[in-house]
Amino acid sequence: MRVLISGKNSQMGQTLFSMDKELSHDLKFLDSKSMDLKDLDCINSTISSYDPDIVINFSAYTDVDEAEDNLNEVNLINSIAPKYLARASKQANAFFIQISTDYVFGEFDNPPFSSLSKTGPLNSYGLSKLKGEENSLEENDKSIIIRTSSLYSEFGNNFVKNIAKKLINKEDLKIISDQKISMTYADDFINALIAILDEKKLKNIVLPKLPLILHYSSDGFTTWYNVANEIIKNLNQYFDKLGTITPITYLEWSSKATRPKDSRLSIDYSLLSSLDIKLNPWELGVKEVLKKLYS
Repeated sequence: MRVLISGKNSQMGQTLFSMDKELSHDLKFLDSKSMDLKDLDCINSTISSYDPDIVINFSAYTDVDEAEDNLNEVNLINSIAPKYLARASKQANAFFIQISTDYVFGEFDNPPFSSLSKTGPLNSYGLSKLKGEENSLEENDKSIIIRTSSLYSEFGNNFVKNIAKKLINKEDLKIISDQKISMTYADDFINALIAILDEKKLKNIVLPKLPLILHYSSDGFTTWYNVANEIIKNLNQYFDKLGTITPITYLEWSSKATRPKDSRLSIDYSLLSSLDIKLNPWELGVKEVLKKLYS
């Protein structure tokens, strides 16, 4: 299948790119220079000229705190661009896969959240991503939303890499211990995505109309403090001396954007199983990332 990917330099984009040679699909990776997501004509011409079977959007404005001060930019990238991409994908008769986030939840207290749970973002980033979901589904009836959470890999900027680097530099850190989360190892996410890059599977997903929204994260719920402990446990294999971590509460941490205290995603295991998608524990992903970086 011909697959066009927006967001070549994202964590997911880099992860998929690293696996490209192993795949039978014809993948075309685009960054902001090769397709300007703020330019409708550019999006239309790029998608039309490539004539893809599937368009995947990894592109996003992901700095949650900075999003509070850059509402126009956040809206353009996270809300309007998916609308343009989904519309152009429909014109090409292509499936459109939009990646979204657990931060579309938080206002209503009924976690872990299923794909049918009532949304309620607490910050501008989450609101922009929710609008991106709505725009995608409105513009293309072959759109699929995949929500994920707390992505980490050896690429880009993420919690596992950042905390590991600080601990190696012997910094003493305060980590929130009562914020409940789902973690997602990028390699596992991309392997799951590859599993559905099949016309029959995609048609089976969109044909019933529900669920057009899927949740995917690594297996098991956790907290940021538990993740940090797992990082230390693994780094002890490679370093003699590390910094320390001290648990603090959600209320003790101050940030520009309000974040959900509990954003755990509920996974439909039977659906994923029917799509030949397997889940691995989040701890295994942490081990793999640190092994790649420091072994």
